[in-house]
Amino acid sequence: MMKRLILRAASAASLLAITLASGVQAQDANLPFQIKVDGKVVAGETLPALPDADAVQVDVKFDGLGVRPMLNVSTVPMRASFKAGDEIEFLGSLNYAAWVERGEVRIFKRGDNSQNGMVSILPLSNLATADWVMPADGPEDMEYVVRVYDEEGRFDETEPLPLSRTTLDLPTHDFGLKAAAPGYSEDRTAIRNIDVHGGAITVYGRNVPAGHDVYVMGEPVPVDGDGSFVVERILPQGSHAVNVKVEDGGEGLDFTRDVTIPENEWFYVGLADFTAGRNFNKHVEALRPGEFSDDVYTRGRLAFYLKGKIQGRYILTAAADTGEQKLKSIFKGLDDKDPRTFLKRLDPDDYYPVYGDDSEAIEDAPTKGKFYVRLDRGPSHVMWGNFKSNITGTTMTASASTNPRVPLPMAVPAPMSKSMPPCPAPCRSATCSGAPAVRPISSSTRT
Repeated sequence: MMKRLILRAASAASLLAITLASGVQAQDANLPFQIKVDGKVVAGETLPALPDADAVQVDVKFDGLGVRPMLNVSTVPMRASFKAGDEIEFLGSLNYAAWVERGEVRIFKRGDNSQNGMVSILPLSNLATADWVMPADGPEDMEYVVRVYDEEGRFDETEPLPLSRTTLDLPTHDFGLKAAAPGYSEDRTAIRNIDVHGGAITVYGRNVPAGHDVYVMGEPVPVDGDGSFVVERILPQGSHAVNVKVEDGGEGLDFTRDVTIPENEWFYVGLADFTAGRNFNKHVEALRPGEFSDDVYTRGRLAFYLKGKIQGRYILTAAADTGEQKLKSIFKGLDDKDPRTFLKRLDPDDYYPVYGDDSEAIEDAPTKGKFYVRLDRGPSHVMWGNFKSNITGTTMTASASTNPRVPLPMAVPAPMSKSMPPCPAPCRSATCSGAPAVRPISSSTRT
């Protein structure tokens, strides 16, 4: 069966669309497909503009500012309990293989991720799979993580997942289509040390015929039962060849697109509003005190938002909104905090429905004031604005909040109880007379 290839490219949106259609004979038997770049035919005969309804469509997109490393691992199928002798397949997934030299699955006694509690360390083949047989001896309750290393020995590691040995024949339930790649494109990173930067290449497609394999930049990509797939890879700045291949039994069609990831990239938008007027009527009632006290009044508002990448490693996010006020005071009080800022941004004429899908609205510059700035490099950042504090590790002084102030937990001893005998040994109980009770006192510092 002859096949044709239609390639559409929009350089402004960094979008590459590949359409593979079946069942249509090309006019030239030696060239059974057509290639278009930026709307111009570079090879093949003229073909209909609309592909067939069952055509395979593959899109490639680039995002230089939305880099988010992801690392995960799961068993295939997703189970937590296995009998002795069962073969277990682990599937690891990550989107920054360009920074990773090797990976491994670490299985250890539950709650003991040390050398003494280690049960087995399995190398990841092609940073993707590892096989293991549940032993008949050793601890019954275990956990497993995936750990990846860069060339300098730094590693990232996922959160532990449970793994148990059982003697029971547990029933399995089929609730529909099975996951083609459990845990794929999800992030469960617990420890992050590898500095990842650059740009994100996303390749997704649908209507892949049954029996066909998909390869992106040489890596096999799982395809679900509907013939759809998606894969994201973070690449360093520079020129890269993005190869997309759809084949069956080693025969098929492929295309390579050269993509340049810039070292510096910016997105910004600004707003300037100015109002001037003259008061001809001294009997106008002012909505706010002093609003029309002058014969000539001027009001204005300045606002901007920008997000950019600097030297390929730093992500700068900044925003400011002075609000509408008198021009002479427009730059005053930039560090003031107003908890009503969020309510002022709600549009009474807009709707805020919840559709129940995966769509989400993100406030990229959260602040209760007029100014926000944040500079990121890898997992570290400095910022001015709202942030989440999560002080844990103790029961009495735990604190979790989202505000422009940082709660600093402190503890002072409470009066010792006279009705309880002293404890002969050190005790952590807050009611024990041998260990004075403590109560938290929160102190705040300004952002």
